[in-house]
Amino acid sequence: ETSYANPRNLAAGTLRRVKSAEVAAVPLDILVYEGHFPTPKPSHARILDELAELGFKCNPRTGYFGPGWQGIAADHPHWRAGPLEGLGAFVEQARAERRSRGYEIDGLVIKLDDIPLREELGFTGHHPRWAMAFKFEAPEAESVVQRIEVQVGRTGRITPVARIAPVRLSGSTISNATLHNQDYVDLLELAVGDRVSISKRGDVIPAVERVVEKNDQGARTWRMPERCPSCQSLLRRVGAHHFCPDPDCPDQVRGRLQFFVARGQMDIENLGPETLAVLIDRGLVREVDDLYRFDPQRLLAEPGFGEKK
Repeated sequence: ETSYANPRNLAAGTLRRVKSAEVAAVPLDILVYEGHFPTPKPSHARILDELAELGFKCNPRTGYFGPGWQGIAADHPHWRAGPLEGLGAFVEQARAERRSRGYEIDGLVIKLDDIPLREELGFTGHHPRWAMAFKFEAPEAESVVQRIEVQVGRTGRITPVARIAPVRLSGSTISNATLHNQDYVDLLELAVGDRVSISKRGDVIPAVERVVEKNDQGARTWRMPERCPSCQSLLRRVGAHHFCPDPDCPDQVRGRLQFFVARGQMDIENLGPETLAVLIDRGLVREVDDLYRFDPQRLLAEPGFGEKK
């Protein structure tokens, strides 16, 4: 009944709702790609067969390429099947059909079909060795860099961020785009006032891809400041990145505390960034253990802080 930014945020926000009736009212759908059974299946194709028989919805745009493809084609007339050499054409077809699908995709996942061989290959600490993500080019839009600011992370790492004229891209309005580090800025030869191409890396993180047109104000390639914008400490360069060396830097302190209380860590309810900012600005909290030691009665004098809060 109300508009939403993109399908990813709609699904995530819906599933976080407390009332199941509200979740059920949103017509979410799902495609299932993997299944695990007490008796292991010999192939991924057999896994998908079993899931379909159990009533799960599987993606009909699946492709199988390699030995035995004739049997797969006979068993799955809606699949694209062929020898291994046909994989490239399948990828190009998926790329061409990307905009005509009823849902958004940012690429394909190419998997080994042989389950025992998957187990033999195993995993790294980050991903399976038997699967590869093939990403399509991210959608792009053009905008103008209005200014470049630097952010101080919880580890002291300094990240330049381009503040751009707001532009619509992949269902959301983009006004900030990461520039990673000074080396990346130098590679782009980026200056304030330049017209740039913006993408969403992985369809998620806005980034500046290239300069489309240089500015006419004579602005030169942006340079990292010598001092931390938060505590004025001299920055240190380590590899491609700059760091603030002061662990007591206010932005680092704020970043560490926000990270600690967030959903992915301690998940402290009702302690969001705004409330935490009040605790920090009033000098009640500076380190993590202060969250458990400060006197909450001192907050009663603050606007918006009643006994319940």
